[in-house]
Amino acid sequence: MELYPVSKADKVNSTENQISRKSRLAALLFGIFLGRLGIENFYLGKTKKALIQLISGLIATAGYFYTYKKLSWIQLLADPSRANTEVIILAVIKLISRILFYLTGLWKGFDWIRIASNLYKDSKNRRVVYLKKEKTENETMS
Repeated sequence: MELYPVSKADKVNSTENQISRKSRLAALLFGIFLGRLGIENFYLGKTKKALIQLISGLIATAGYFYTYKKLSWIQLLADPSRANTEVIILAVIKLISRILFYLTGLWKGFDWIRIASNLYKDSKNRRVVYLKKEKTENETMS
């Protein structure tokens, strides 16, 4: 027994039962190729989440490439006397960027799995289900 009875019409019209007009295939492709930058969330209207992914992805990628040739963990371990302030700063940047790189990769993977399994919703809380654009009645008649 429901505490607050809801009519059948209200249940059908609720946003949880509505389907997004966004393409799941496009969201999947954005997630696979540009997921670390949150492009699929921009596409689906989730701007806050997309901005967080974009900033963390850019920081991770920039830190990775900045420290790629400048610092090698093997060189640092082989010659500890080289550990001056610059090397320590580079090591911290490299560590933070690696952690962000792996975390954004995991986040990308979880989002991709949720999109592929029809569990992902757009910014208006509608499920993203269409794999291709459905033809409307006007398109089929002409």
